[in-house]
Amino acid sequence: MPARSVLFRLFLTLQLVQAAALCGCSSSPAQAGLGENGGSAGLPSTPGGAAGAGGSAASAGGVAVAGGGGVAGGGVAGAGGNNNSLAGGGAQSGGGGTEASGAPSGGSASQGGSGAVAGPAALLCIGDSITEQADSWIYPMQDALRTHSCKYHLIGFDQGAYNGPYAVRDGYDSKRIAAGGFSTTGILNLIKEKGLGGVPDVVVEYLGVNNVYGGFIDGKYNPDNTANPDGSYIKDNEELFKLARAANPNVTFVLMKIENEALPKIDAAIDQLVKTQSTLQSPVIAVASAKGVETKDGIHPTAAGASTLSGPVAAALSTLLTARGYCSP
Repeated sequence: MPARSVLFRLFLTLQLVQAAALCGCSSSPAQAGLGENGGSAGLPSTPGGAAGAGGSAASAGGVAVAGGGGVAGGGVAGAGGNNNSLAGGGAQSGGGGTEASGAPSGGSASQGGSGAVAGPAALLCIGDSITEQADSWIYPMQDALRTHSCKYHLIGFDQGAYNGPYAVRDGYDSKRIAAGGFSTTGILNLIKEKGLGGVPDVVVEYLGVNNVYGGFIDGKYNPDNTANPDGSYIKDNEELFKLARAANPNVTFVLMKIENEALPKIDAAIDQLVKTQSTLQSPVIAVASAKGVETKDGIHPTAAGASTLSGPVAAALSTLLTARGYCSP
C-alpha cells in the first residue's frame, strides 16, 4: 500500500479516537441494571442485590429504587421514569452513565438524566391512632428527613375523621390520613369517600393493629375485621394500591411492619403484598419495625417511643428519596 495512503488512514483513525474521547463514547454494550463497579439491582419481590459503588440496590429491603440505574457514578439510566417521580429515574450524579430507552426529555445520564427532580416529593402517611396521636411518628420522621436535606411535603387531610384536629407543630407538616381505632377497611373507606388529599409519590402505611384487636367500630366507615384480619389487610391494600396508582402510576408504597408476637398475621400479609403487588414501576417495600418502642399503655408510643418508631421508616425514606434526587447526599 502506498505510504501516502497509510498515513491518511492513520490520520483518520486518530481523529476518530479523539472524537470518541471527547464524547465519552464506548463500543461496549450498555448493561441496564448494573452500576459501574458491579452493584446489582434487586427486584422488589426478592432480597435484592448488594450495591457496589454506583450500584442500584437500595438499602430498604434490597428494592431497586433507582429503576436499575446507578445513583452515583457510571450507572445505566433507568427506563420509563419521569422528572418528578420516584419510580424509574436515571443515574443521579456521576459520569459515564448510558442513556436507556424511556429516559424522559432525552436527558444525559451523566448530568442527572431522568433522575433530576424539580419539586418536593409528596408523602402520604396513613394509619390509626398511633399515627394520628399528638406523639405521632410523623414528626421525628420529618426531623430525620431534614438531616438529609430532603425536599418533601405531606399530603392528606388536616384532621382526623373522629378524633378531632391533628396536633399541629410549628415548622412541621401535619397532614395525614389517620383515625383512632380504624382498621385498613376503615381507612380505605375514608379514602374512597374523601380522596387521597393530593397525588402521592410515596404512601407510608402503619396499619393492622385494629384489624386484629377491633378498635373503634363504625357501621359506615370502620367494620369489624377481627374475624379475618390478614385477609382484610391484603384485600384493602390491593384496592388502595389501585386507587393510588390511578393517581400516580409511579407511586411507591412503604409498609411498616408491626413485629408483635400477638400480631404475626399482619406482618405475613405485608410480606405477601410485597411478593404479589410490587412492580419495578410502583414498588411495595416492607420496613422492619423498630425495637424497644416505649409506650404509654402497651400500644401507643410516648414521645420518645415515637422517635424510636420513626427510625427504620425514616432511614428507608431517606434512601429512597436520595436515590431519586430529592435529598442532598
